Amino acid sequence: RPLTDYKIFRDMALGLPLILVNVGNFAVTTSDRFFILQYLDKKDVGFYSASYSIGTLIGFLPLVLAVVLPPMLSYATDREQKEQASRYVYLSIFGFLSIALPFCFSTFFVGEDVLAVIARGSVCDLSRFIITIVGFGAVFNGLTIILSGVLFVRQRTRMIFYTAITGMLGSVLLNALVLPVFHSILVCATANLLSNLIAFLIILHDVRRHGDLVFEKRTL
Repeated sequence: RPLTDYKIFRDMALGLPLILVNVGNFAVTTSDRFFILQYLDKKDVGFYSASYSIGTLIGFLPLVLAVVLPPMLSYATDREQKEQASRYVYLSIFGFLSIALPFCFSTFFVGEDVLAVIARGSVCDLSRFIITIVGFGAVFNGLTIILSGVLFVRQRTRMIFYTAITGMLGSVLLNALVLPVFHSILVCATANLLSNLIAFLIILHDVRRHGDLVFEKRTL
């Protein structure tokens, strides 16, 4: 393909929303700590950060799928194999959930013990709840990442950006409005869960509305 045919500005416009999503995710992840430091105590920041790290361990799986899935979807889409592309997505979701859900339920029982070993016995009364809630938030975030692969292949990266921004603003607003009233790190964990749930529902609605996936039993 001639170099003159390469539309670099089109590709930059396509990739820019993804860069902004990564920047925004970093900002929201760190903003939780600033809210806690503003309304609670330095010790609570440490408890929340340690619990958050354990709860989001499961998040590495969707990041792997985010690298592997788009080329497979592109290959199937270019050959108009929509049912096969849908099967890739369903298998990715099923595989992720088969590991993520047991992980989340188990963290409620053993997550605090793991934290106690890592933090040398320094845990708080809400540690197990924080780890579990953040874990379920990571599950919804993982599902969002998987479905984002579908939008990426369809070159709808702006929708990925809008979805991420909605979730980010939801997290910030919940922390800003609720944390000053209840003064608990449980608020930040719940805000994280709800914002990831909202983002997942938005992107799921968009994927289904555009008919990007074939919802038939034989695709499973």
